[in-house]
Amino acid sequence: MMLRLAAAALGISFSLVSAMLFADSLRSRPAIAAAASVVADPQSWRGSGDTLDRYLSEQPLPGRCNRDGERSLVILELTRLDLLAADKSVSPLRLEQLRSGALARARHALACAPQDGGSWLYLAMLQQASGERRAEILHSLQLSRRFAPNAAFVLKQRLRFAGRLWSAEINGPRDPLGDLIVDDLTVLAEAGSLSDRKAIVAVLGPKIAPLLERVRSAAALSDAQ
Repeated sequence: MMLRLAAAALGISFSLVSAMLFADSLRSRPAIAAAASVVADPQSWRGSGDTLDRYLSEQPLPGRCNRDGERSLVILELTRLDLLAADKSVSPLRLEQLRSGALARARHALACAPQDGGSWLYLAMLQQASGERRAEILHSLQLSRRFAPNAAFVLKQRLRFAGRLWSAEINGPRDPLGDLIVDDLTVLAEAGSLSDRKAIVAVLGPKIAPLLERVRSAAALSDAQ
């Protein structure tokens, strides 16, 4: 009798949990669709900072895990920060509050999916925007590479971001950030399309030339220059 009651109780619990997760999924669909739009055509979101700000301000604080929904919200948080930072009417205090909230959401997304290389990259971007230490940013980038070494979309985003960091700094010949860029460039050289290689090399610019020389498959990248 007790076993049947326990089984019945578990069945009810599983039903409730499933219903809650389904409701979360429904709520996250607008975020997933919006994030996909941002990724596909970021230019179309210019001038949408206020709209995105209102939408994100209505979202509940991080709670139950919904991997795709949480990662999508982090992408939208990054987009909101970019758009509002360009708006001179937004106060520095407001931007600081938004950065703090975005970092909390990014860390929650990683608590839900700690092996998500894309989410580690987004955390690194938010850490850089928040002025966190270089070592912390680099650690997040290294974890992004560890968990998503070959994922094309994450790889290209990571190269663009890491390349901007590299170009803005004075680096030694064997700097860990340079090592990461070389590893990613090697993957791109061996597996990326010619159009991808040309686009990335163009974005990275001339300061990255010493790293290109270290890439094992330099010949594959040279035809993109």
